[in-house]
Amino acid sequence: MNFRAIFYYLGWFCIPVTGMATLVICFSYFIENKTGVGIYYLIFLLSRVFFFLSRTLKVKKQLTK
Repeated sequence: MNFRAIFYYLGWFCIPVTGMATLVICFSYFIENKTGVGIYYLIFLLSRVFFFLSRTLKVKKQLTK
């Protein structure tokens, strides 16, 4: 199984998730409702980890004929 490719595409798919988690965290602090913010911090951190792994583990793409 090619784990580098999995981390690469999972990291790129996490960019919108990171953005949405950031918006939810900011909005919850804006309306002073901090009851469920902890899970969004966890989602934010996990998506950032997968994104940084996707940047460090380069996918070796080969062109075949």
